[in-house]
Amino acid sequence: GSFKNLYDFCERVDLRKVNKRVIESLIKCGAFDSTGATRSSLMECLETAAAYGQKIQDEKTCSQVSLFGEAEVAMGNVSGVMKIPNIPEWHDKDKLAFEKEVLGFLITGHPMDRYSDDIKRLTNTDIAGMTEMAEGSEVRFCGIVTALKETTTKKTGERMCFVSIEDTTGTVEVTVMPNIYADVASLLKSSDPLLVIGKLEKTEKGGKVLVHRQKEGASEWQQKNRGPSGEIKLLAEAREQTTKKVRFILSVEDTPPERMSRLREIIERHPGNISACIEFLISDRSRSIMPLTPDLNVAATDDLRLEVERLLGYPAVIFE
Repeated sequence: GSFKNLYDFCERVDLRKVNKRVIESLIKCGAFDSTGATRSSLMECLETAAAYGQKIQDEKTCSQVSLFGEAEVAMGNVSGVMKIPNIPEWHDKDKLAFEKEVLGFLITGHPMDRYSDDIKRLTNTDIAGMTEMAEGSEVRFCGIVTALKETTTKKTGERMCFVSIEDTTGTVEVTVMPNIYADVASLLKSSDPLLVIGKLEKTEKGGKVLVHRQKEGASEWQQKNRGPSGEIKLLAEAREQTTKKVRFILSVEDTPPERMSRLREIIERHPGNISACIEFLISDRSRSIMPLTPDLNVAATDDLRLEVERLLGYPAVIFE
């Protein structure tokens, strides 16, 4: 039958073959999600569950029968057995990173999903949409690097690279020229979402993007034929630089006074130059916006959004 929980699993499987490292991988990729427990909670009690399961199996192997039964004997020797702690779930970024680590691909989402509002504001296309754009167009899109091949130019011996960048709609090859590669090499070797600005080049196999930086003093003819000057930066950095206001969305029914106090503490931990406001939602009836005072201006960072989402349990921060 189905496994009821992590303890039931550890009691019934052969722990010589399904060891703690295997169970840890199963937790990270979501194999235990059907039990209803969060992955973070399961990782927290893995040691206890494995010890419990091993104790039960040892007693069965030795044919030791106690007055209270096998499970009760094990329970008496394993602290906190059969209890799964109630701790906050990992953030989506961490969950996806673990899925990628264990499986090599993603199941529950994509690293770009949580940036959907920022992407709409900062880009003019996604990768799939490039097929509809004209040769030489400036493309502004977001994605993550999935492959990188570094090389040197034959003429000058300078470093450049070819990278594959993907978003939720597809993958595109990006050529990063020497006059910009030195500045962005570390970004391309990270797993963080990027904002890419470049020139679209159409080929028989589809499109690719050229990213280069215009030389100072370039002639009008050179600028026209080389196309738009390119840029690569962290999506989070681009978001911070362009955000004019931060809006916190709160459901009045689900926000008791103590939670409001904790929200204020979070805001105060992330001071910045961006004005903020709180939008109160009253069921489906109405909404009310309260501007925050200048001493509560914030920085539009992922850490701010992460802390607020963990407090409220839903996406509640909008960068505008």
